[in-house]
Amino acid sequence: MKRKLKITALILCLMMALASLSACEFLPKPIKFYNDGDAVTITLNYNDGTTVGTLDAVIGEPINTPNDPTRTHYVFTGWFTDENLTARYDFAKDVTREFTLYAGWVLDGVTLTNTISTQTMKGVVKIENVCQVGLNQKGSQGSGFCFKISAGRYYVLTNSHVVEKLTGAYSQTFKIYDYQGNDFTGTLVADSPSQDLACLYFSATADDTETIALPLASSPKVNDDVIALGAPLGQVNCITFGKVTAINVAVAVGEENPTTFYGNTRHTAFTDHGSSGGPLINPDMQVVGVTFAGNEETKIGYALPMTAVNNFLETYVYTN
Repeated sequence: MKRKLKITALILCLMMALASLSACEFLPKPIKFYNDGDAVTITLNYNDGTTVGTLDAVIGEPINTPNDPTRTHYVFTGWFTDENLTARYDFAKDVTREFTLYAGWVLDGVTLTNTISTQTMKGVVKIENVCQVGLNQKGSQGSGFCFKISAGRYYVLTNSHVVEKLTGAYSQTFKIYDYQGNDFTGTLVADSPSQDLACLYFSATADDTETIALPLASSPKVNDDVIALGAPLGQVNCITFGKVTAINVAVAVGEENPTTFYGNTRHTAFTDHGSSGGPLINPDMQVVGVTFAGNEETKIGYALPMTAVNNFLETYVYTN
């Protein structure tokens, strides 16, 4: 009998302890109170994903305005109290607690456009795909970009559907135009319809073309600034700005038996027919995706992710 009583008492104690712990979970966290003259630290988030600083402050006194930070290709717009940059901080106010200030930025569109139009655009090309069907020549046009130069060969990445051979065609030729309009004969290196990626090259000397190879980076994140380059509707050297609105998006392409591509980047930089194969770049002039689809009404663009690009290059191109 005593053993049963001891066991029952132990169970009751455990139940009371668990109930006490559960109740504590719902209690509000203690509020930290400050007194005038207390030294506190203000955190400065430079809002570039990596850099964080601090600023010494005293309760009951205003803080001095920090020095304006710098960020390549951006213009600083001020310090804000929230990550969404909706509430600008008033440096005339007395400090009442510890908090974080967030740096606000906007793209330096003037400097970026100047750099892209005079430098980065040298890596972008227009591609003409001409197929001989019977007595007629039928062609299509897309965009592409140079990613590698080796032994006089300029390697160009584009979409598979840009280099697709028309049904019934008995011959096919490619013309590649650099940013100055010089044309070269393209040779197909690799084509992967399942990834909608293809690689061509053209042979030239430095005297023939000023084409450069664009560096490759990783895929962007939501809200990142991006720039689409290419030849939408035949317009050569087009530059459009936008933001990433979603990642890892599935996109079905084709009216009959559509093919679904996964893991794509959706963005607001203008694209249209002819943009396919063009590079999506970040403000550091690095390729972060390859344009392959878009919505004709909204002009929303979709870019193949860099994981797919790197897989294609490692599987079909660098092994050749």
